[in-house]
Amino acid sequence: MRQTAILKINWENKLKDRKMKMPKKSLKKKSLMKKQWLQKNKKKKQLQKKKHLQKNKTREYKRRLNRI
Repeated sequence: MRQTAILKINWENKLKDRKMKMPKKSLKKKSLMKKQWLQKNKKKKQLQKKKHLQKNKTREYKRRLNRI
């Protein structure tokens, strides 16, 4: 009984140590990171759209050339 209590206390102490070592990210930092991530994604999507449009333009151009 006594040994299990000691083991339990040791385990709790280890958990506390881990929690203390782990860096806590503040809410501001998290929200900032999320905003940056969203902006990055937005830019990626815009670039993809541009590329897609350019490809379509070249396809249409080639098609027109073939018709002539």
